[in-house]
Amino acid sequence: MSKEIDLSNCQLEKVDLSGKNLSKANLSETNLRYANLSSMDLSEANLSNADLGWTNIQSTNLNKANLSKAYLVEANLKGANLENANLESADLESADLDNTNLSGVNLKKARLKETFMQNANLSNTDLSGINLSGANLYQADLENANLKGANLSGANLSGADLSNANLSKANLSGARLSYAHLWRANLSETNLSGTDLSNANLEGAIYDKQTSWPEGFNYKNTQLIGPNRNLSGEDLSGIDLSSVDLSEANLSRADLVFTKLSGADLSNADLSGANLEYANLSEVNLSGANLENANLFDVNLEYANLTDANLSEVNLSEAKYNSETIWPEGFNPQKHGAILIEDEA
Repeated sequence: MSKEIDLSNCQLEKVDLSGKNLSKANLSETNLRYANLSSMDLSEANLSNADLGWTNIQSTNLNKANLSKAYLVEANLKGANLENANLESADLESADLDNTNLSGVNLKKARLKETFMQNANLSNTDLSGINLSGANLYQADLENANLKGANLSGANLSGADLSNANLSKANLSGARLSYAHLWRANLSETNLSGTDLSNANLEGAIYDKQTSWPEGFNYKNTQLIGPNRNLSGEDLSGIDLSSVDLSEANLSRADLVFTKLSGADLSNADLSGANLEYANLSEVNLSGANLENANLFDVNLEYANLTDANLSEVNLSEAKYNSETIWPEGFNPQKHGAILIEDEA
């Protein structure tokens, strides 16, 4: 029956509703400041524009709840389930989200300054452009999270899992990343000045020439992926390296089967003996690259630039290209087994 309950625009300040079932209830624009909403079932409830400042919402089920534009300053959401909830434009400044499940939550335009999110589950969450400056994300799960352009300056990310996270163009200046897991994270154009990276796992993380490192940090002694790197013989099969700067990198004998390299910069890279079967090389810059004895079976080379590339003994059987693909002067791709794809009219 809770789906029929309409408590919108009500004055419920300091009310005790702990343990109640109000799933699918309408609480939009309701004043619930200082209320006790702990251990409730508010799944799919409408709390848009509600005043939840300083409210106790600990261990409450808010799965798929609508909290858009809600006021949650210093609210206690410890252990709450916010999976797939809508928190767009919500104000969560200094709110306590420790041990909270935020997987799949919508936090677009949300205010998260100095928010506590220790051990929170933010995996696969879109946090692009979000202000998380000074936030406590100690040991938070941010695997596969999109943090592109996010402000994480001064944030505590010690021990956090940022595997496969997109941190491109993010501001991490002064942040703590000690013992953080950044396996294959995207650090392109990321500001890491003044960041604590002690004992952080950077294996396979992606960087470019615009990445700013902490003073004195020797990134060349790490297992990063980027320009001028020695990645000879590395297994990079199946991963997404689209638009990544790999110019002048040593990728000789590397395993790049099914790797996504569309738009990547591989100019002057050494790909001799590399296995690129089924790789997506559309719009890739391979000018001046060494592809001697490389295996390019059934790759996509549409719009690729292979100006002055070394293609001696290369395997191009069933490789696809179009009229915009640029080959070395005098090179006949069809004689090497490549297939011309007709441009769409």
